[in-house]
Amino acid sequence: MPIYLYKYKLKDGKKRSGELTADNPEEVRKKLNRTNIVPESVSIKEKSKFNAEINLPTIEIITPADVAIFTRQFSVLLDASVELTRSFDILAKEIEKKKFKAILMDIKERIEGGTPIAQALGAYPKHFDTLYVNMVASGEQSSNLPQVFARLADYMEKSEEIKHKVKSAMTYPVIVGIAAVAMVTFMLTSVIPTFKEMFEDMGGKLPPPTLFLFNASDWTKHNFVFIILIVAALITAHIVMKKKVDKYDWFLNFLALKIPVAGNITIKTAMARFSRTLSTLMDSGLDLPEALKISSKTTGNRLYEEAIMEAREAVMGGQSLTMPLKEAKIFPGMMLQMIDAGQEAGKTGELLTKVADFYESEVDVAVEGLMSALEPIIMLVLGSVLGFIVIAMFAPILTMATLA
Repeated sequence: MPIYLYKYKLKDGKKRSGELTADNPEEVRKKLNRTNIVPESVSIKEKSKFNAEINLPTIEIITPADVAIFTRQFSVLLDASVELTRSFDILAKEIEKKKFKAILMDIKERIEGGTPIAQALGAYPKHFDTLYVNMVASGEQSSNLPQVFARLADYMEKSEEIKHKVKSAMTYPVIVGIAAVAMVTFMLTSVIPTFKEMFEDMGGKLPPPTLFLFNASDWTKHNFVFIILIVAALITAHIVMKKKVDKYDWFLNFLALKIPVAGNITIKTAMARFSRTLSTLMDSGLDLPEALKISSKTTGNRLYEEAIMEAREAVMGGQSLTMPLKEAKIFPGMMLQMIDAGQEAGKTGELLTKVADFYESEVDVAVEGLMSALEPIIMLVLGSVLGFIVIAMFAPILTMATLA
């Protein structure tokens, strides 16, 4: 969709401008009329060289870590009283990724054209999400941008840290598992058939473990393509159903909370994200219903997202936050008690920050415990499989040597 530049006049006579993405000028006017803005002019925005650079094909990926680093550096520059657009110039020169550099320069151009910084950042929702834009908007309204960007940087760094820890815990067993399956498959399809031919030439009765291994090797070799197709079909079906079948996605999210050990990590991670996001938004001046709406999407689990949105409806109806969360029966008691105490003392944001710190440390402990438990289990399984293969291969040789 094209971007349109519009200009309008405030009641005091001051002129303002802004930008909107729409199919045509009429759609822009309709959108503005809904917000009681009557535009004096609407014109399509000419693409700058930075827009062209953004749309160029590139393999560069702008990660959340890149955005977190930018946010931290931006907060430092603003805190040092460096002018807003000048801060974009300084940071763009230091950024190596051309696509991110072009995005920042385009945002700077929008700001110079009169667009509020929150709206300019919101033009790139893939990199600056709703939480980010809403916090910046609250910072603009309160003239508190340096502190808001510093708070955003703290939040993003904490989020990336916890995400990295959970990914690290999951990566090790997945890599070892894939390597083990690949190694066993290679042995069944390439190595063991050679031994089979050798034993058949030697004659004699083979032990049951060896016969079982040879049969497994024959079946794997003859059905290898079929196995690959089945695995590919299952993966494809999982991806499609997760996107298209709501109940399937909900069941996966439910299952994620019930898996022994890993489910405990999922719960604590969700609580840490929810607490951190909600406290950050509330400390930035957002009202509780809006903060709940945004923070519900950061938990990473459908069950928690739905429960928080139901709690939001209850809060808008005049209830306290604790009661609807308690009725959902998926929130830990400690968290509910802290929220309740925070609301009574008028320090909900402060206590939620402490809750987030607690659950982040709990995730650290749980991840370390999972890694400690997984390593000996993986070694035991791998050792058993390889031990069985070795015994099955050498048993006939030992039997023939004994008879000789």
